[in-house]
Amino acid sequence: MAASILKNITWLGVGNAVVKPVWFIFITAVCVQILGVGEYGVMNASLALAGIVGSLINFGTSQFSIREVARDRNRAATFFSNFFTFRMITSALGLGLVLLIGLGLGHRNDDLLALGFAACYGFALNLTEYCRAFYRAFELLRYEAVSIILEKIVVVSVGTALLLMQPRAAWVLGGMALGMTLTLMGNVRWLTYRLTAFRRDLIDRAFFRRTLPQALPLGLASIFVMLYFRTDSVMLEAIQGELAAGQYGLAFRILEALILLPAIIVAAFLPRLSNLFGAQEQDAFGRLMKRGIGSVTALSTALTLALFVAAPFVITLMDPDPAAAPAIDALRVLIWTFPFACVNYLLSTALTATDDQKALAWMLGIAAFFNIALNGVLIPLYSLYGACVATLLTQAGITAAMSARYRRGRKGEREKG
Repeated sequence: MAASILKNITWLGVGNAVVKPVWFIFITAVCVQILGVGEYGVMNASLALAGIVGSLINFGTSQFSIREVARDRNRAATFFSNFFTFRMITSALGLGLVLLIGLGLGHRNDDLLALGFAACYGFALNLTEYCRAFYRAFELLRYEAVSIILEKIVVVSVGTALLLMQPRAAWVLGGMALGMTLTLMGNVRWLTYRLTAFRRDLIDRAFFRRTLPQALPLGLASIFVMLYFRTDSVMLEAIQGELAAGQYGLAFRILEALILLPAIIVAAFLPRLSNLFGAQEQDAFGRLMKRGIGSVTALSTALTLALFVAAPFVITLMDPDPAAAPAIDALRVLIWTFPFACVNYLLSTALTATDDQKALAWMLGIAAFFNIALNGVLIPLYSLYGACVATLLTQAGITAAMSARYRRGRKGEREKG
């Protein structure tokens, strides 16, 4: 890989390595042991529902901005001024939608308050991640690394303080929302000081008419990913109750922490692949993808085998309560999702960089509906284990479909060349 890509991966990897263990301990062991498995289920389901709605408000603007600004950095101010404003408006609408859905699902009092705070946290994170899209477009991932470290320090500190004051899901989520809002304010200030500007005179309806139809397939792809990653927690709580949702949440949080590996790699890959595709350097594009897929496949398989063996120790360390024991077998099923997810991250990044977002959206849309149907069948029969199997089968199917599409695209580019 190019030295600059490895440097960016190192920056982001070190930044996450500094804070992710602290975040993981906070969001799992600390929260579940203080809240209890049932209240932790409320927290986990609230974050899942807020995440699903949050995916609806992006419209693919992050990935699209990275791709386009990486090809022409002079357009950064135009993209930031228009899309940041757009996402602030959709975040406000999203908060209202989350609360309406919560009322429809029967949430009241503390449960509804927890859901509202989860949405505030998720939408502030959403806007912060849009700021980080520009760090990636400029291939300055050291800025993102510092941003992540500061975010976790603030969010964990405020969240823990409120959790200790009152061990309820609503309180810890309220602390997380406050911490994330402070993080957002800092990122906006840093971005507009260092890299680009927010200019009201650049906000233009014609910009949205040109760009949103191109970004929308990427937005749909993100929605579908969120659906098949988050719907299982919501469906588990609705069908099997808070205890099953909490048990599944323990196992899922481990998988979620591991997804950091491919997320770091694609953060460095997307702007570089976009540049290579725009410059029609197909051979370099293919070599970079081959090395990336080979690396993540080897590493993810090794980690999967290690966690399969260590599952009893890991779950017991996170929560020694006997009520959490079913999470051990759940983890042993769910962990096999990880190698497929790693490959899928890279393949979806390649399809995004080559302007093949419509095919990507179709594949992920079919996968999302397949996953929801599987959960609807398997959760009533096998509870949290059914949700694990549904996730695994969905990811394996996505790998097969994306691999076929990527190979077809590479063959077409070679024939053109």
